[in-house]
Amino acid sequence: MATITLELCDLAHHGDAVGFYEGKAVFVPLGIAGETVRVKVVEERRRYSRARLLEVLRPAPERVTPACRCFGLCGGCHWQHISYERQLRAKNKIILSQLQRIGKQAQPIVHPMMGMKRPWAYRNHVQLAVDSQGRLGYRGLGSHDVVAVDACPIAHPLLNELWPALHLNPGAVRRVSLRAGSATGERMVVLEGDDDTLPDVEVAMPVSCLYRRGDGETTVLAGNSCFHERLGARVFRISGASFFQVNTVQAEKVVAVVRKYLSPRDDETLLDAY
Repeated sequence: MATITLELCDLAHHGDAVGFYEGKAVFVPLGIAGETVRVKVVEERRRYSRARLLEVLRPAPERVTPACRCFGLCGGCHWQHISYERQLRAKNKIILSQLQRIGKQAQPIVHPMMGMKRPWAYRNHVQLAVDSQGRLGYRGLGSHDVVAVDACPIAHPLLNELWPALHLNPGAVRRVSLRAGSATGERMVVLEGDDDTLPDVEVAMPVSCLYRRGDGETTVLAGNSCFHERLGARVFRISGASFFQVNTVQAEKVVAVVRKYLSPRDDETLLDAY
């Protein structure tokens, strides 16, 4: 595959930077719009190509040092190399573009993105793979390999505390979900595997633990089948397989914005339907 020099001009909705070479879009992970880069094309399609970043020849002023030592190897994050302010502007531009291109709205109104004061340690739910040695990790960037990690800077501290406390036998479990009520302190571990035999697991702290087979059948190994999270003035009961917003702080902001615009009466209820 060819090695080329590319001017990156945009950020795509899936996180890659975009440039054009001989009339074809080239998607480049870990790039930033406005940069000049040297890349190696790794995949050719009829309408686009994918490339691997080799060298940043002219960096964007918003390029920063990633907080995580696994960034670039791990596929869990895409934009840690971009300043947070630029990330928010990029998300605004992506929403605007999609409303115009897909939604066919000529002049959609898109207000500035509501960011976090501290955009770290917020995720109340992470999904991890298990490597051949029983270590937890994320799938690699652009691959199915498992990159073992012992902590994650975007995961809530309640989840990061589980990493060293969780010990698994290799091969018994293929995926692990760590969940927590960031406002309640309750934690849950969901183990996923295909065997009918329940896995042996040791967790050196109070936590609910479930085992879910490929057919969806779930067994409680320890603790309870649900945990709780508080959002505003309400407490929600969440099962291991349930969806819940992964960022409790920002979810509360969403509720506040929706309440402001809908102005519900005292006898009306706001419903988050997913």
